[in-house]
Amino acid sequence: MPNTTNHLFSPITIQNLQLKNRIVMPPMGTRYATFGGAVTQRLIDYYVERARGGVGLIIVSFASISLDGISSLYPLGIWDDSFVPGLRDLVQAVHAAGAKVAIQLAHAGGQTSYAFTRRPVVAPSAVPTIGRETPRELTIDQIGDLTEAFC
Repeated sequence: MPNTTNHLFSPITIQNLQLKNRIVMPPMGTRYATFGGAVTQRLIDYYVERARGGVGLIIVSFASISLDGISSLYPLGIWDDSFVPGLRDLVQAVHAAGAKVAIQLAHAGGQTSYAFTRRPVVAPSAVPTIGRETPRELTIDQIGDLTEAFC
């Protein structure tokens, strides 16, 4: 039987991305961003500690591509260039601590709430998620706008 522990801690290259090991931290909600979606020092420190702990790749939490798709009152935002400096600081700090970084681009759709977005909830269809408000069905133009926001 092969020694999977040695394999787990061995480096791996995925195309041009070299990771020090095969340990990946999946995205998790922290609510450590500001109310407006900006990176905070607390968020940077959180990921740096995981990098120092030995993770090879950290996938940063749910990053909202638009205001109507935020998932909490303290979302991580990526819908505007004003977020780039904070995200750059986060990446540089995690790299300095020895890990690589990816980010989860997301839109909460019917999983969000007017309480978070202060906008009508939109989703691919007007089918509510249990315990949530009924979303407005996206129009073809709105689907195109969201597709562009992901790009």
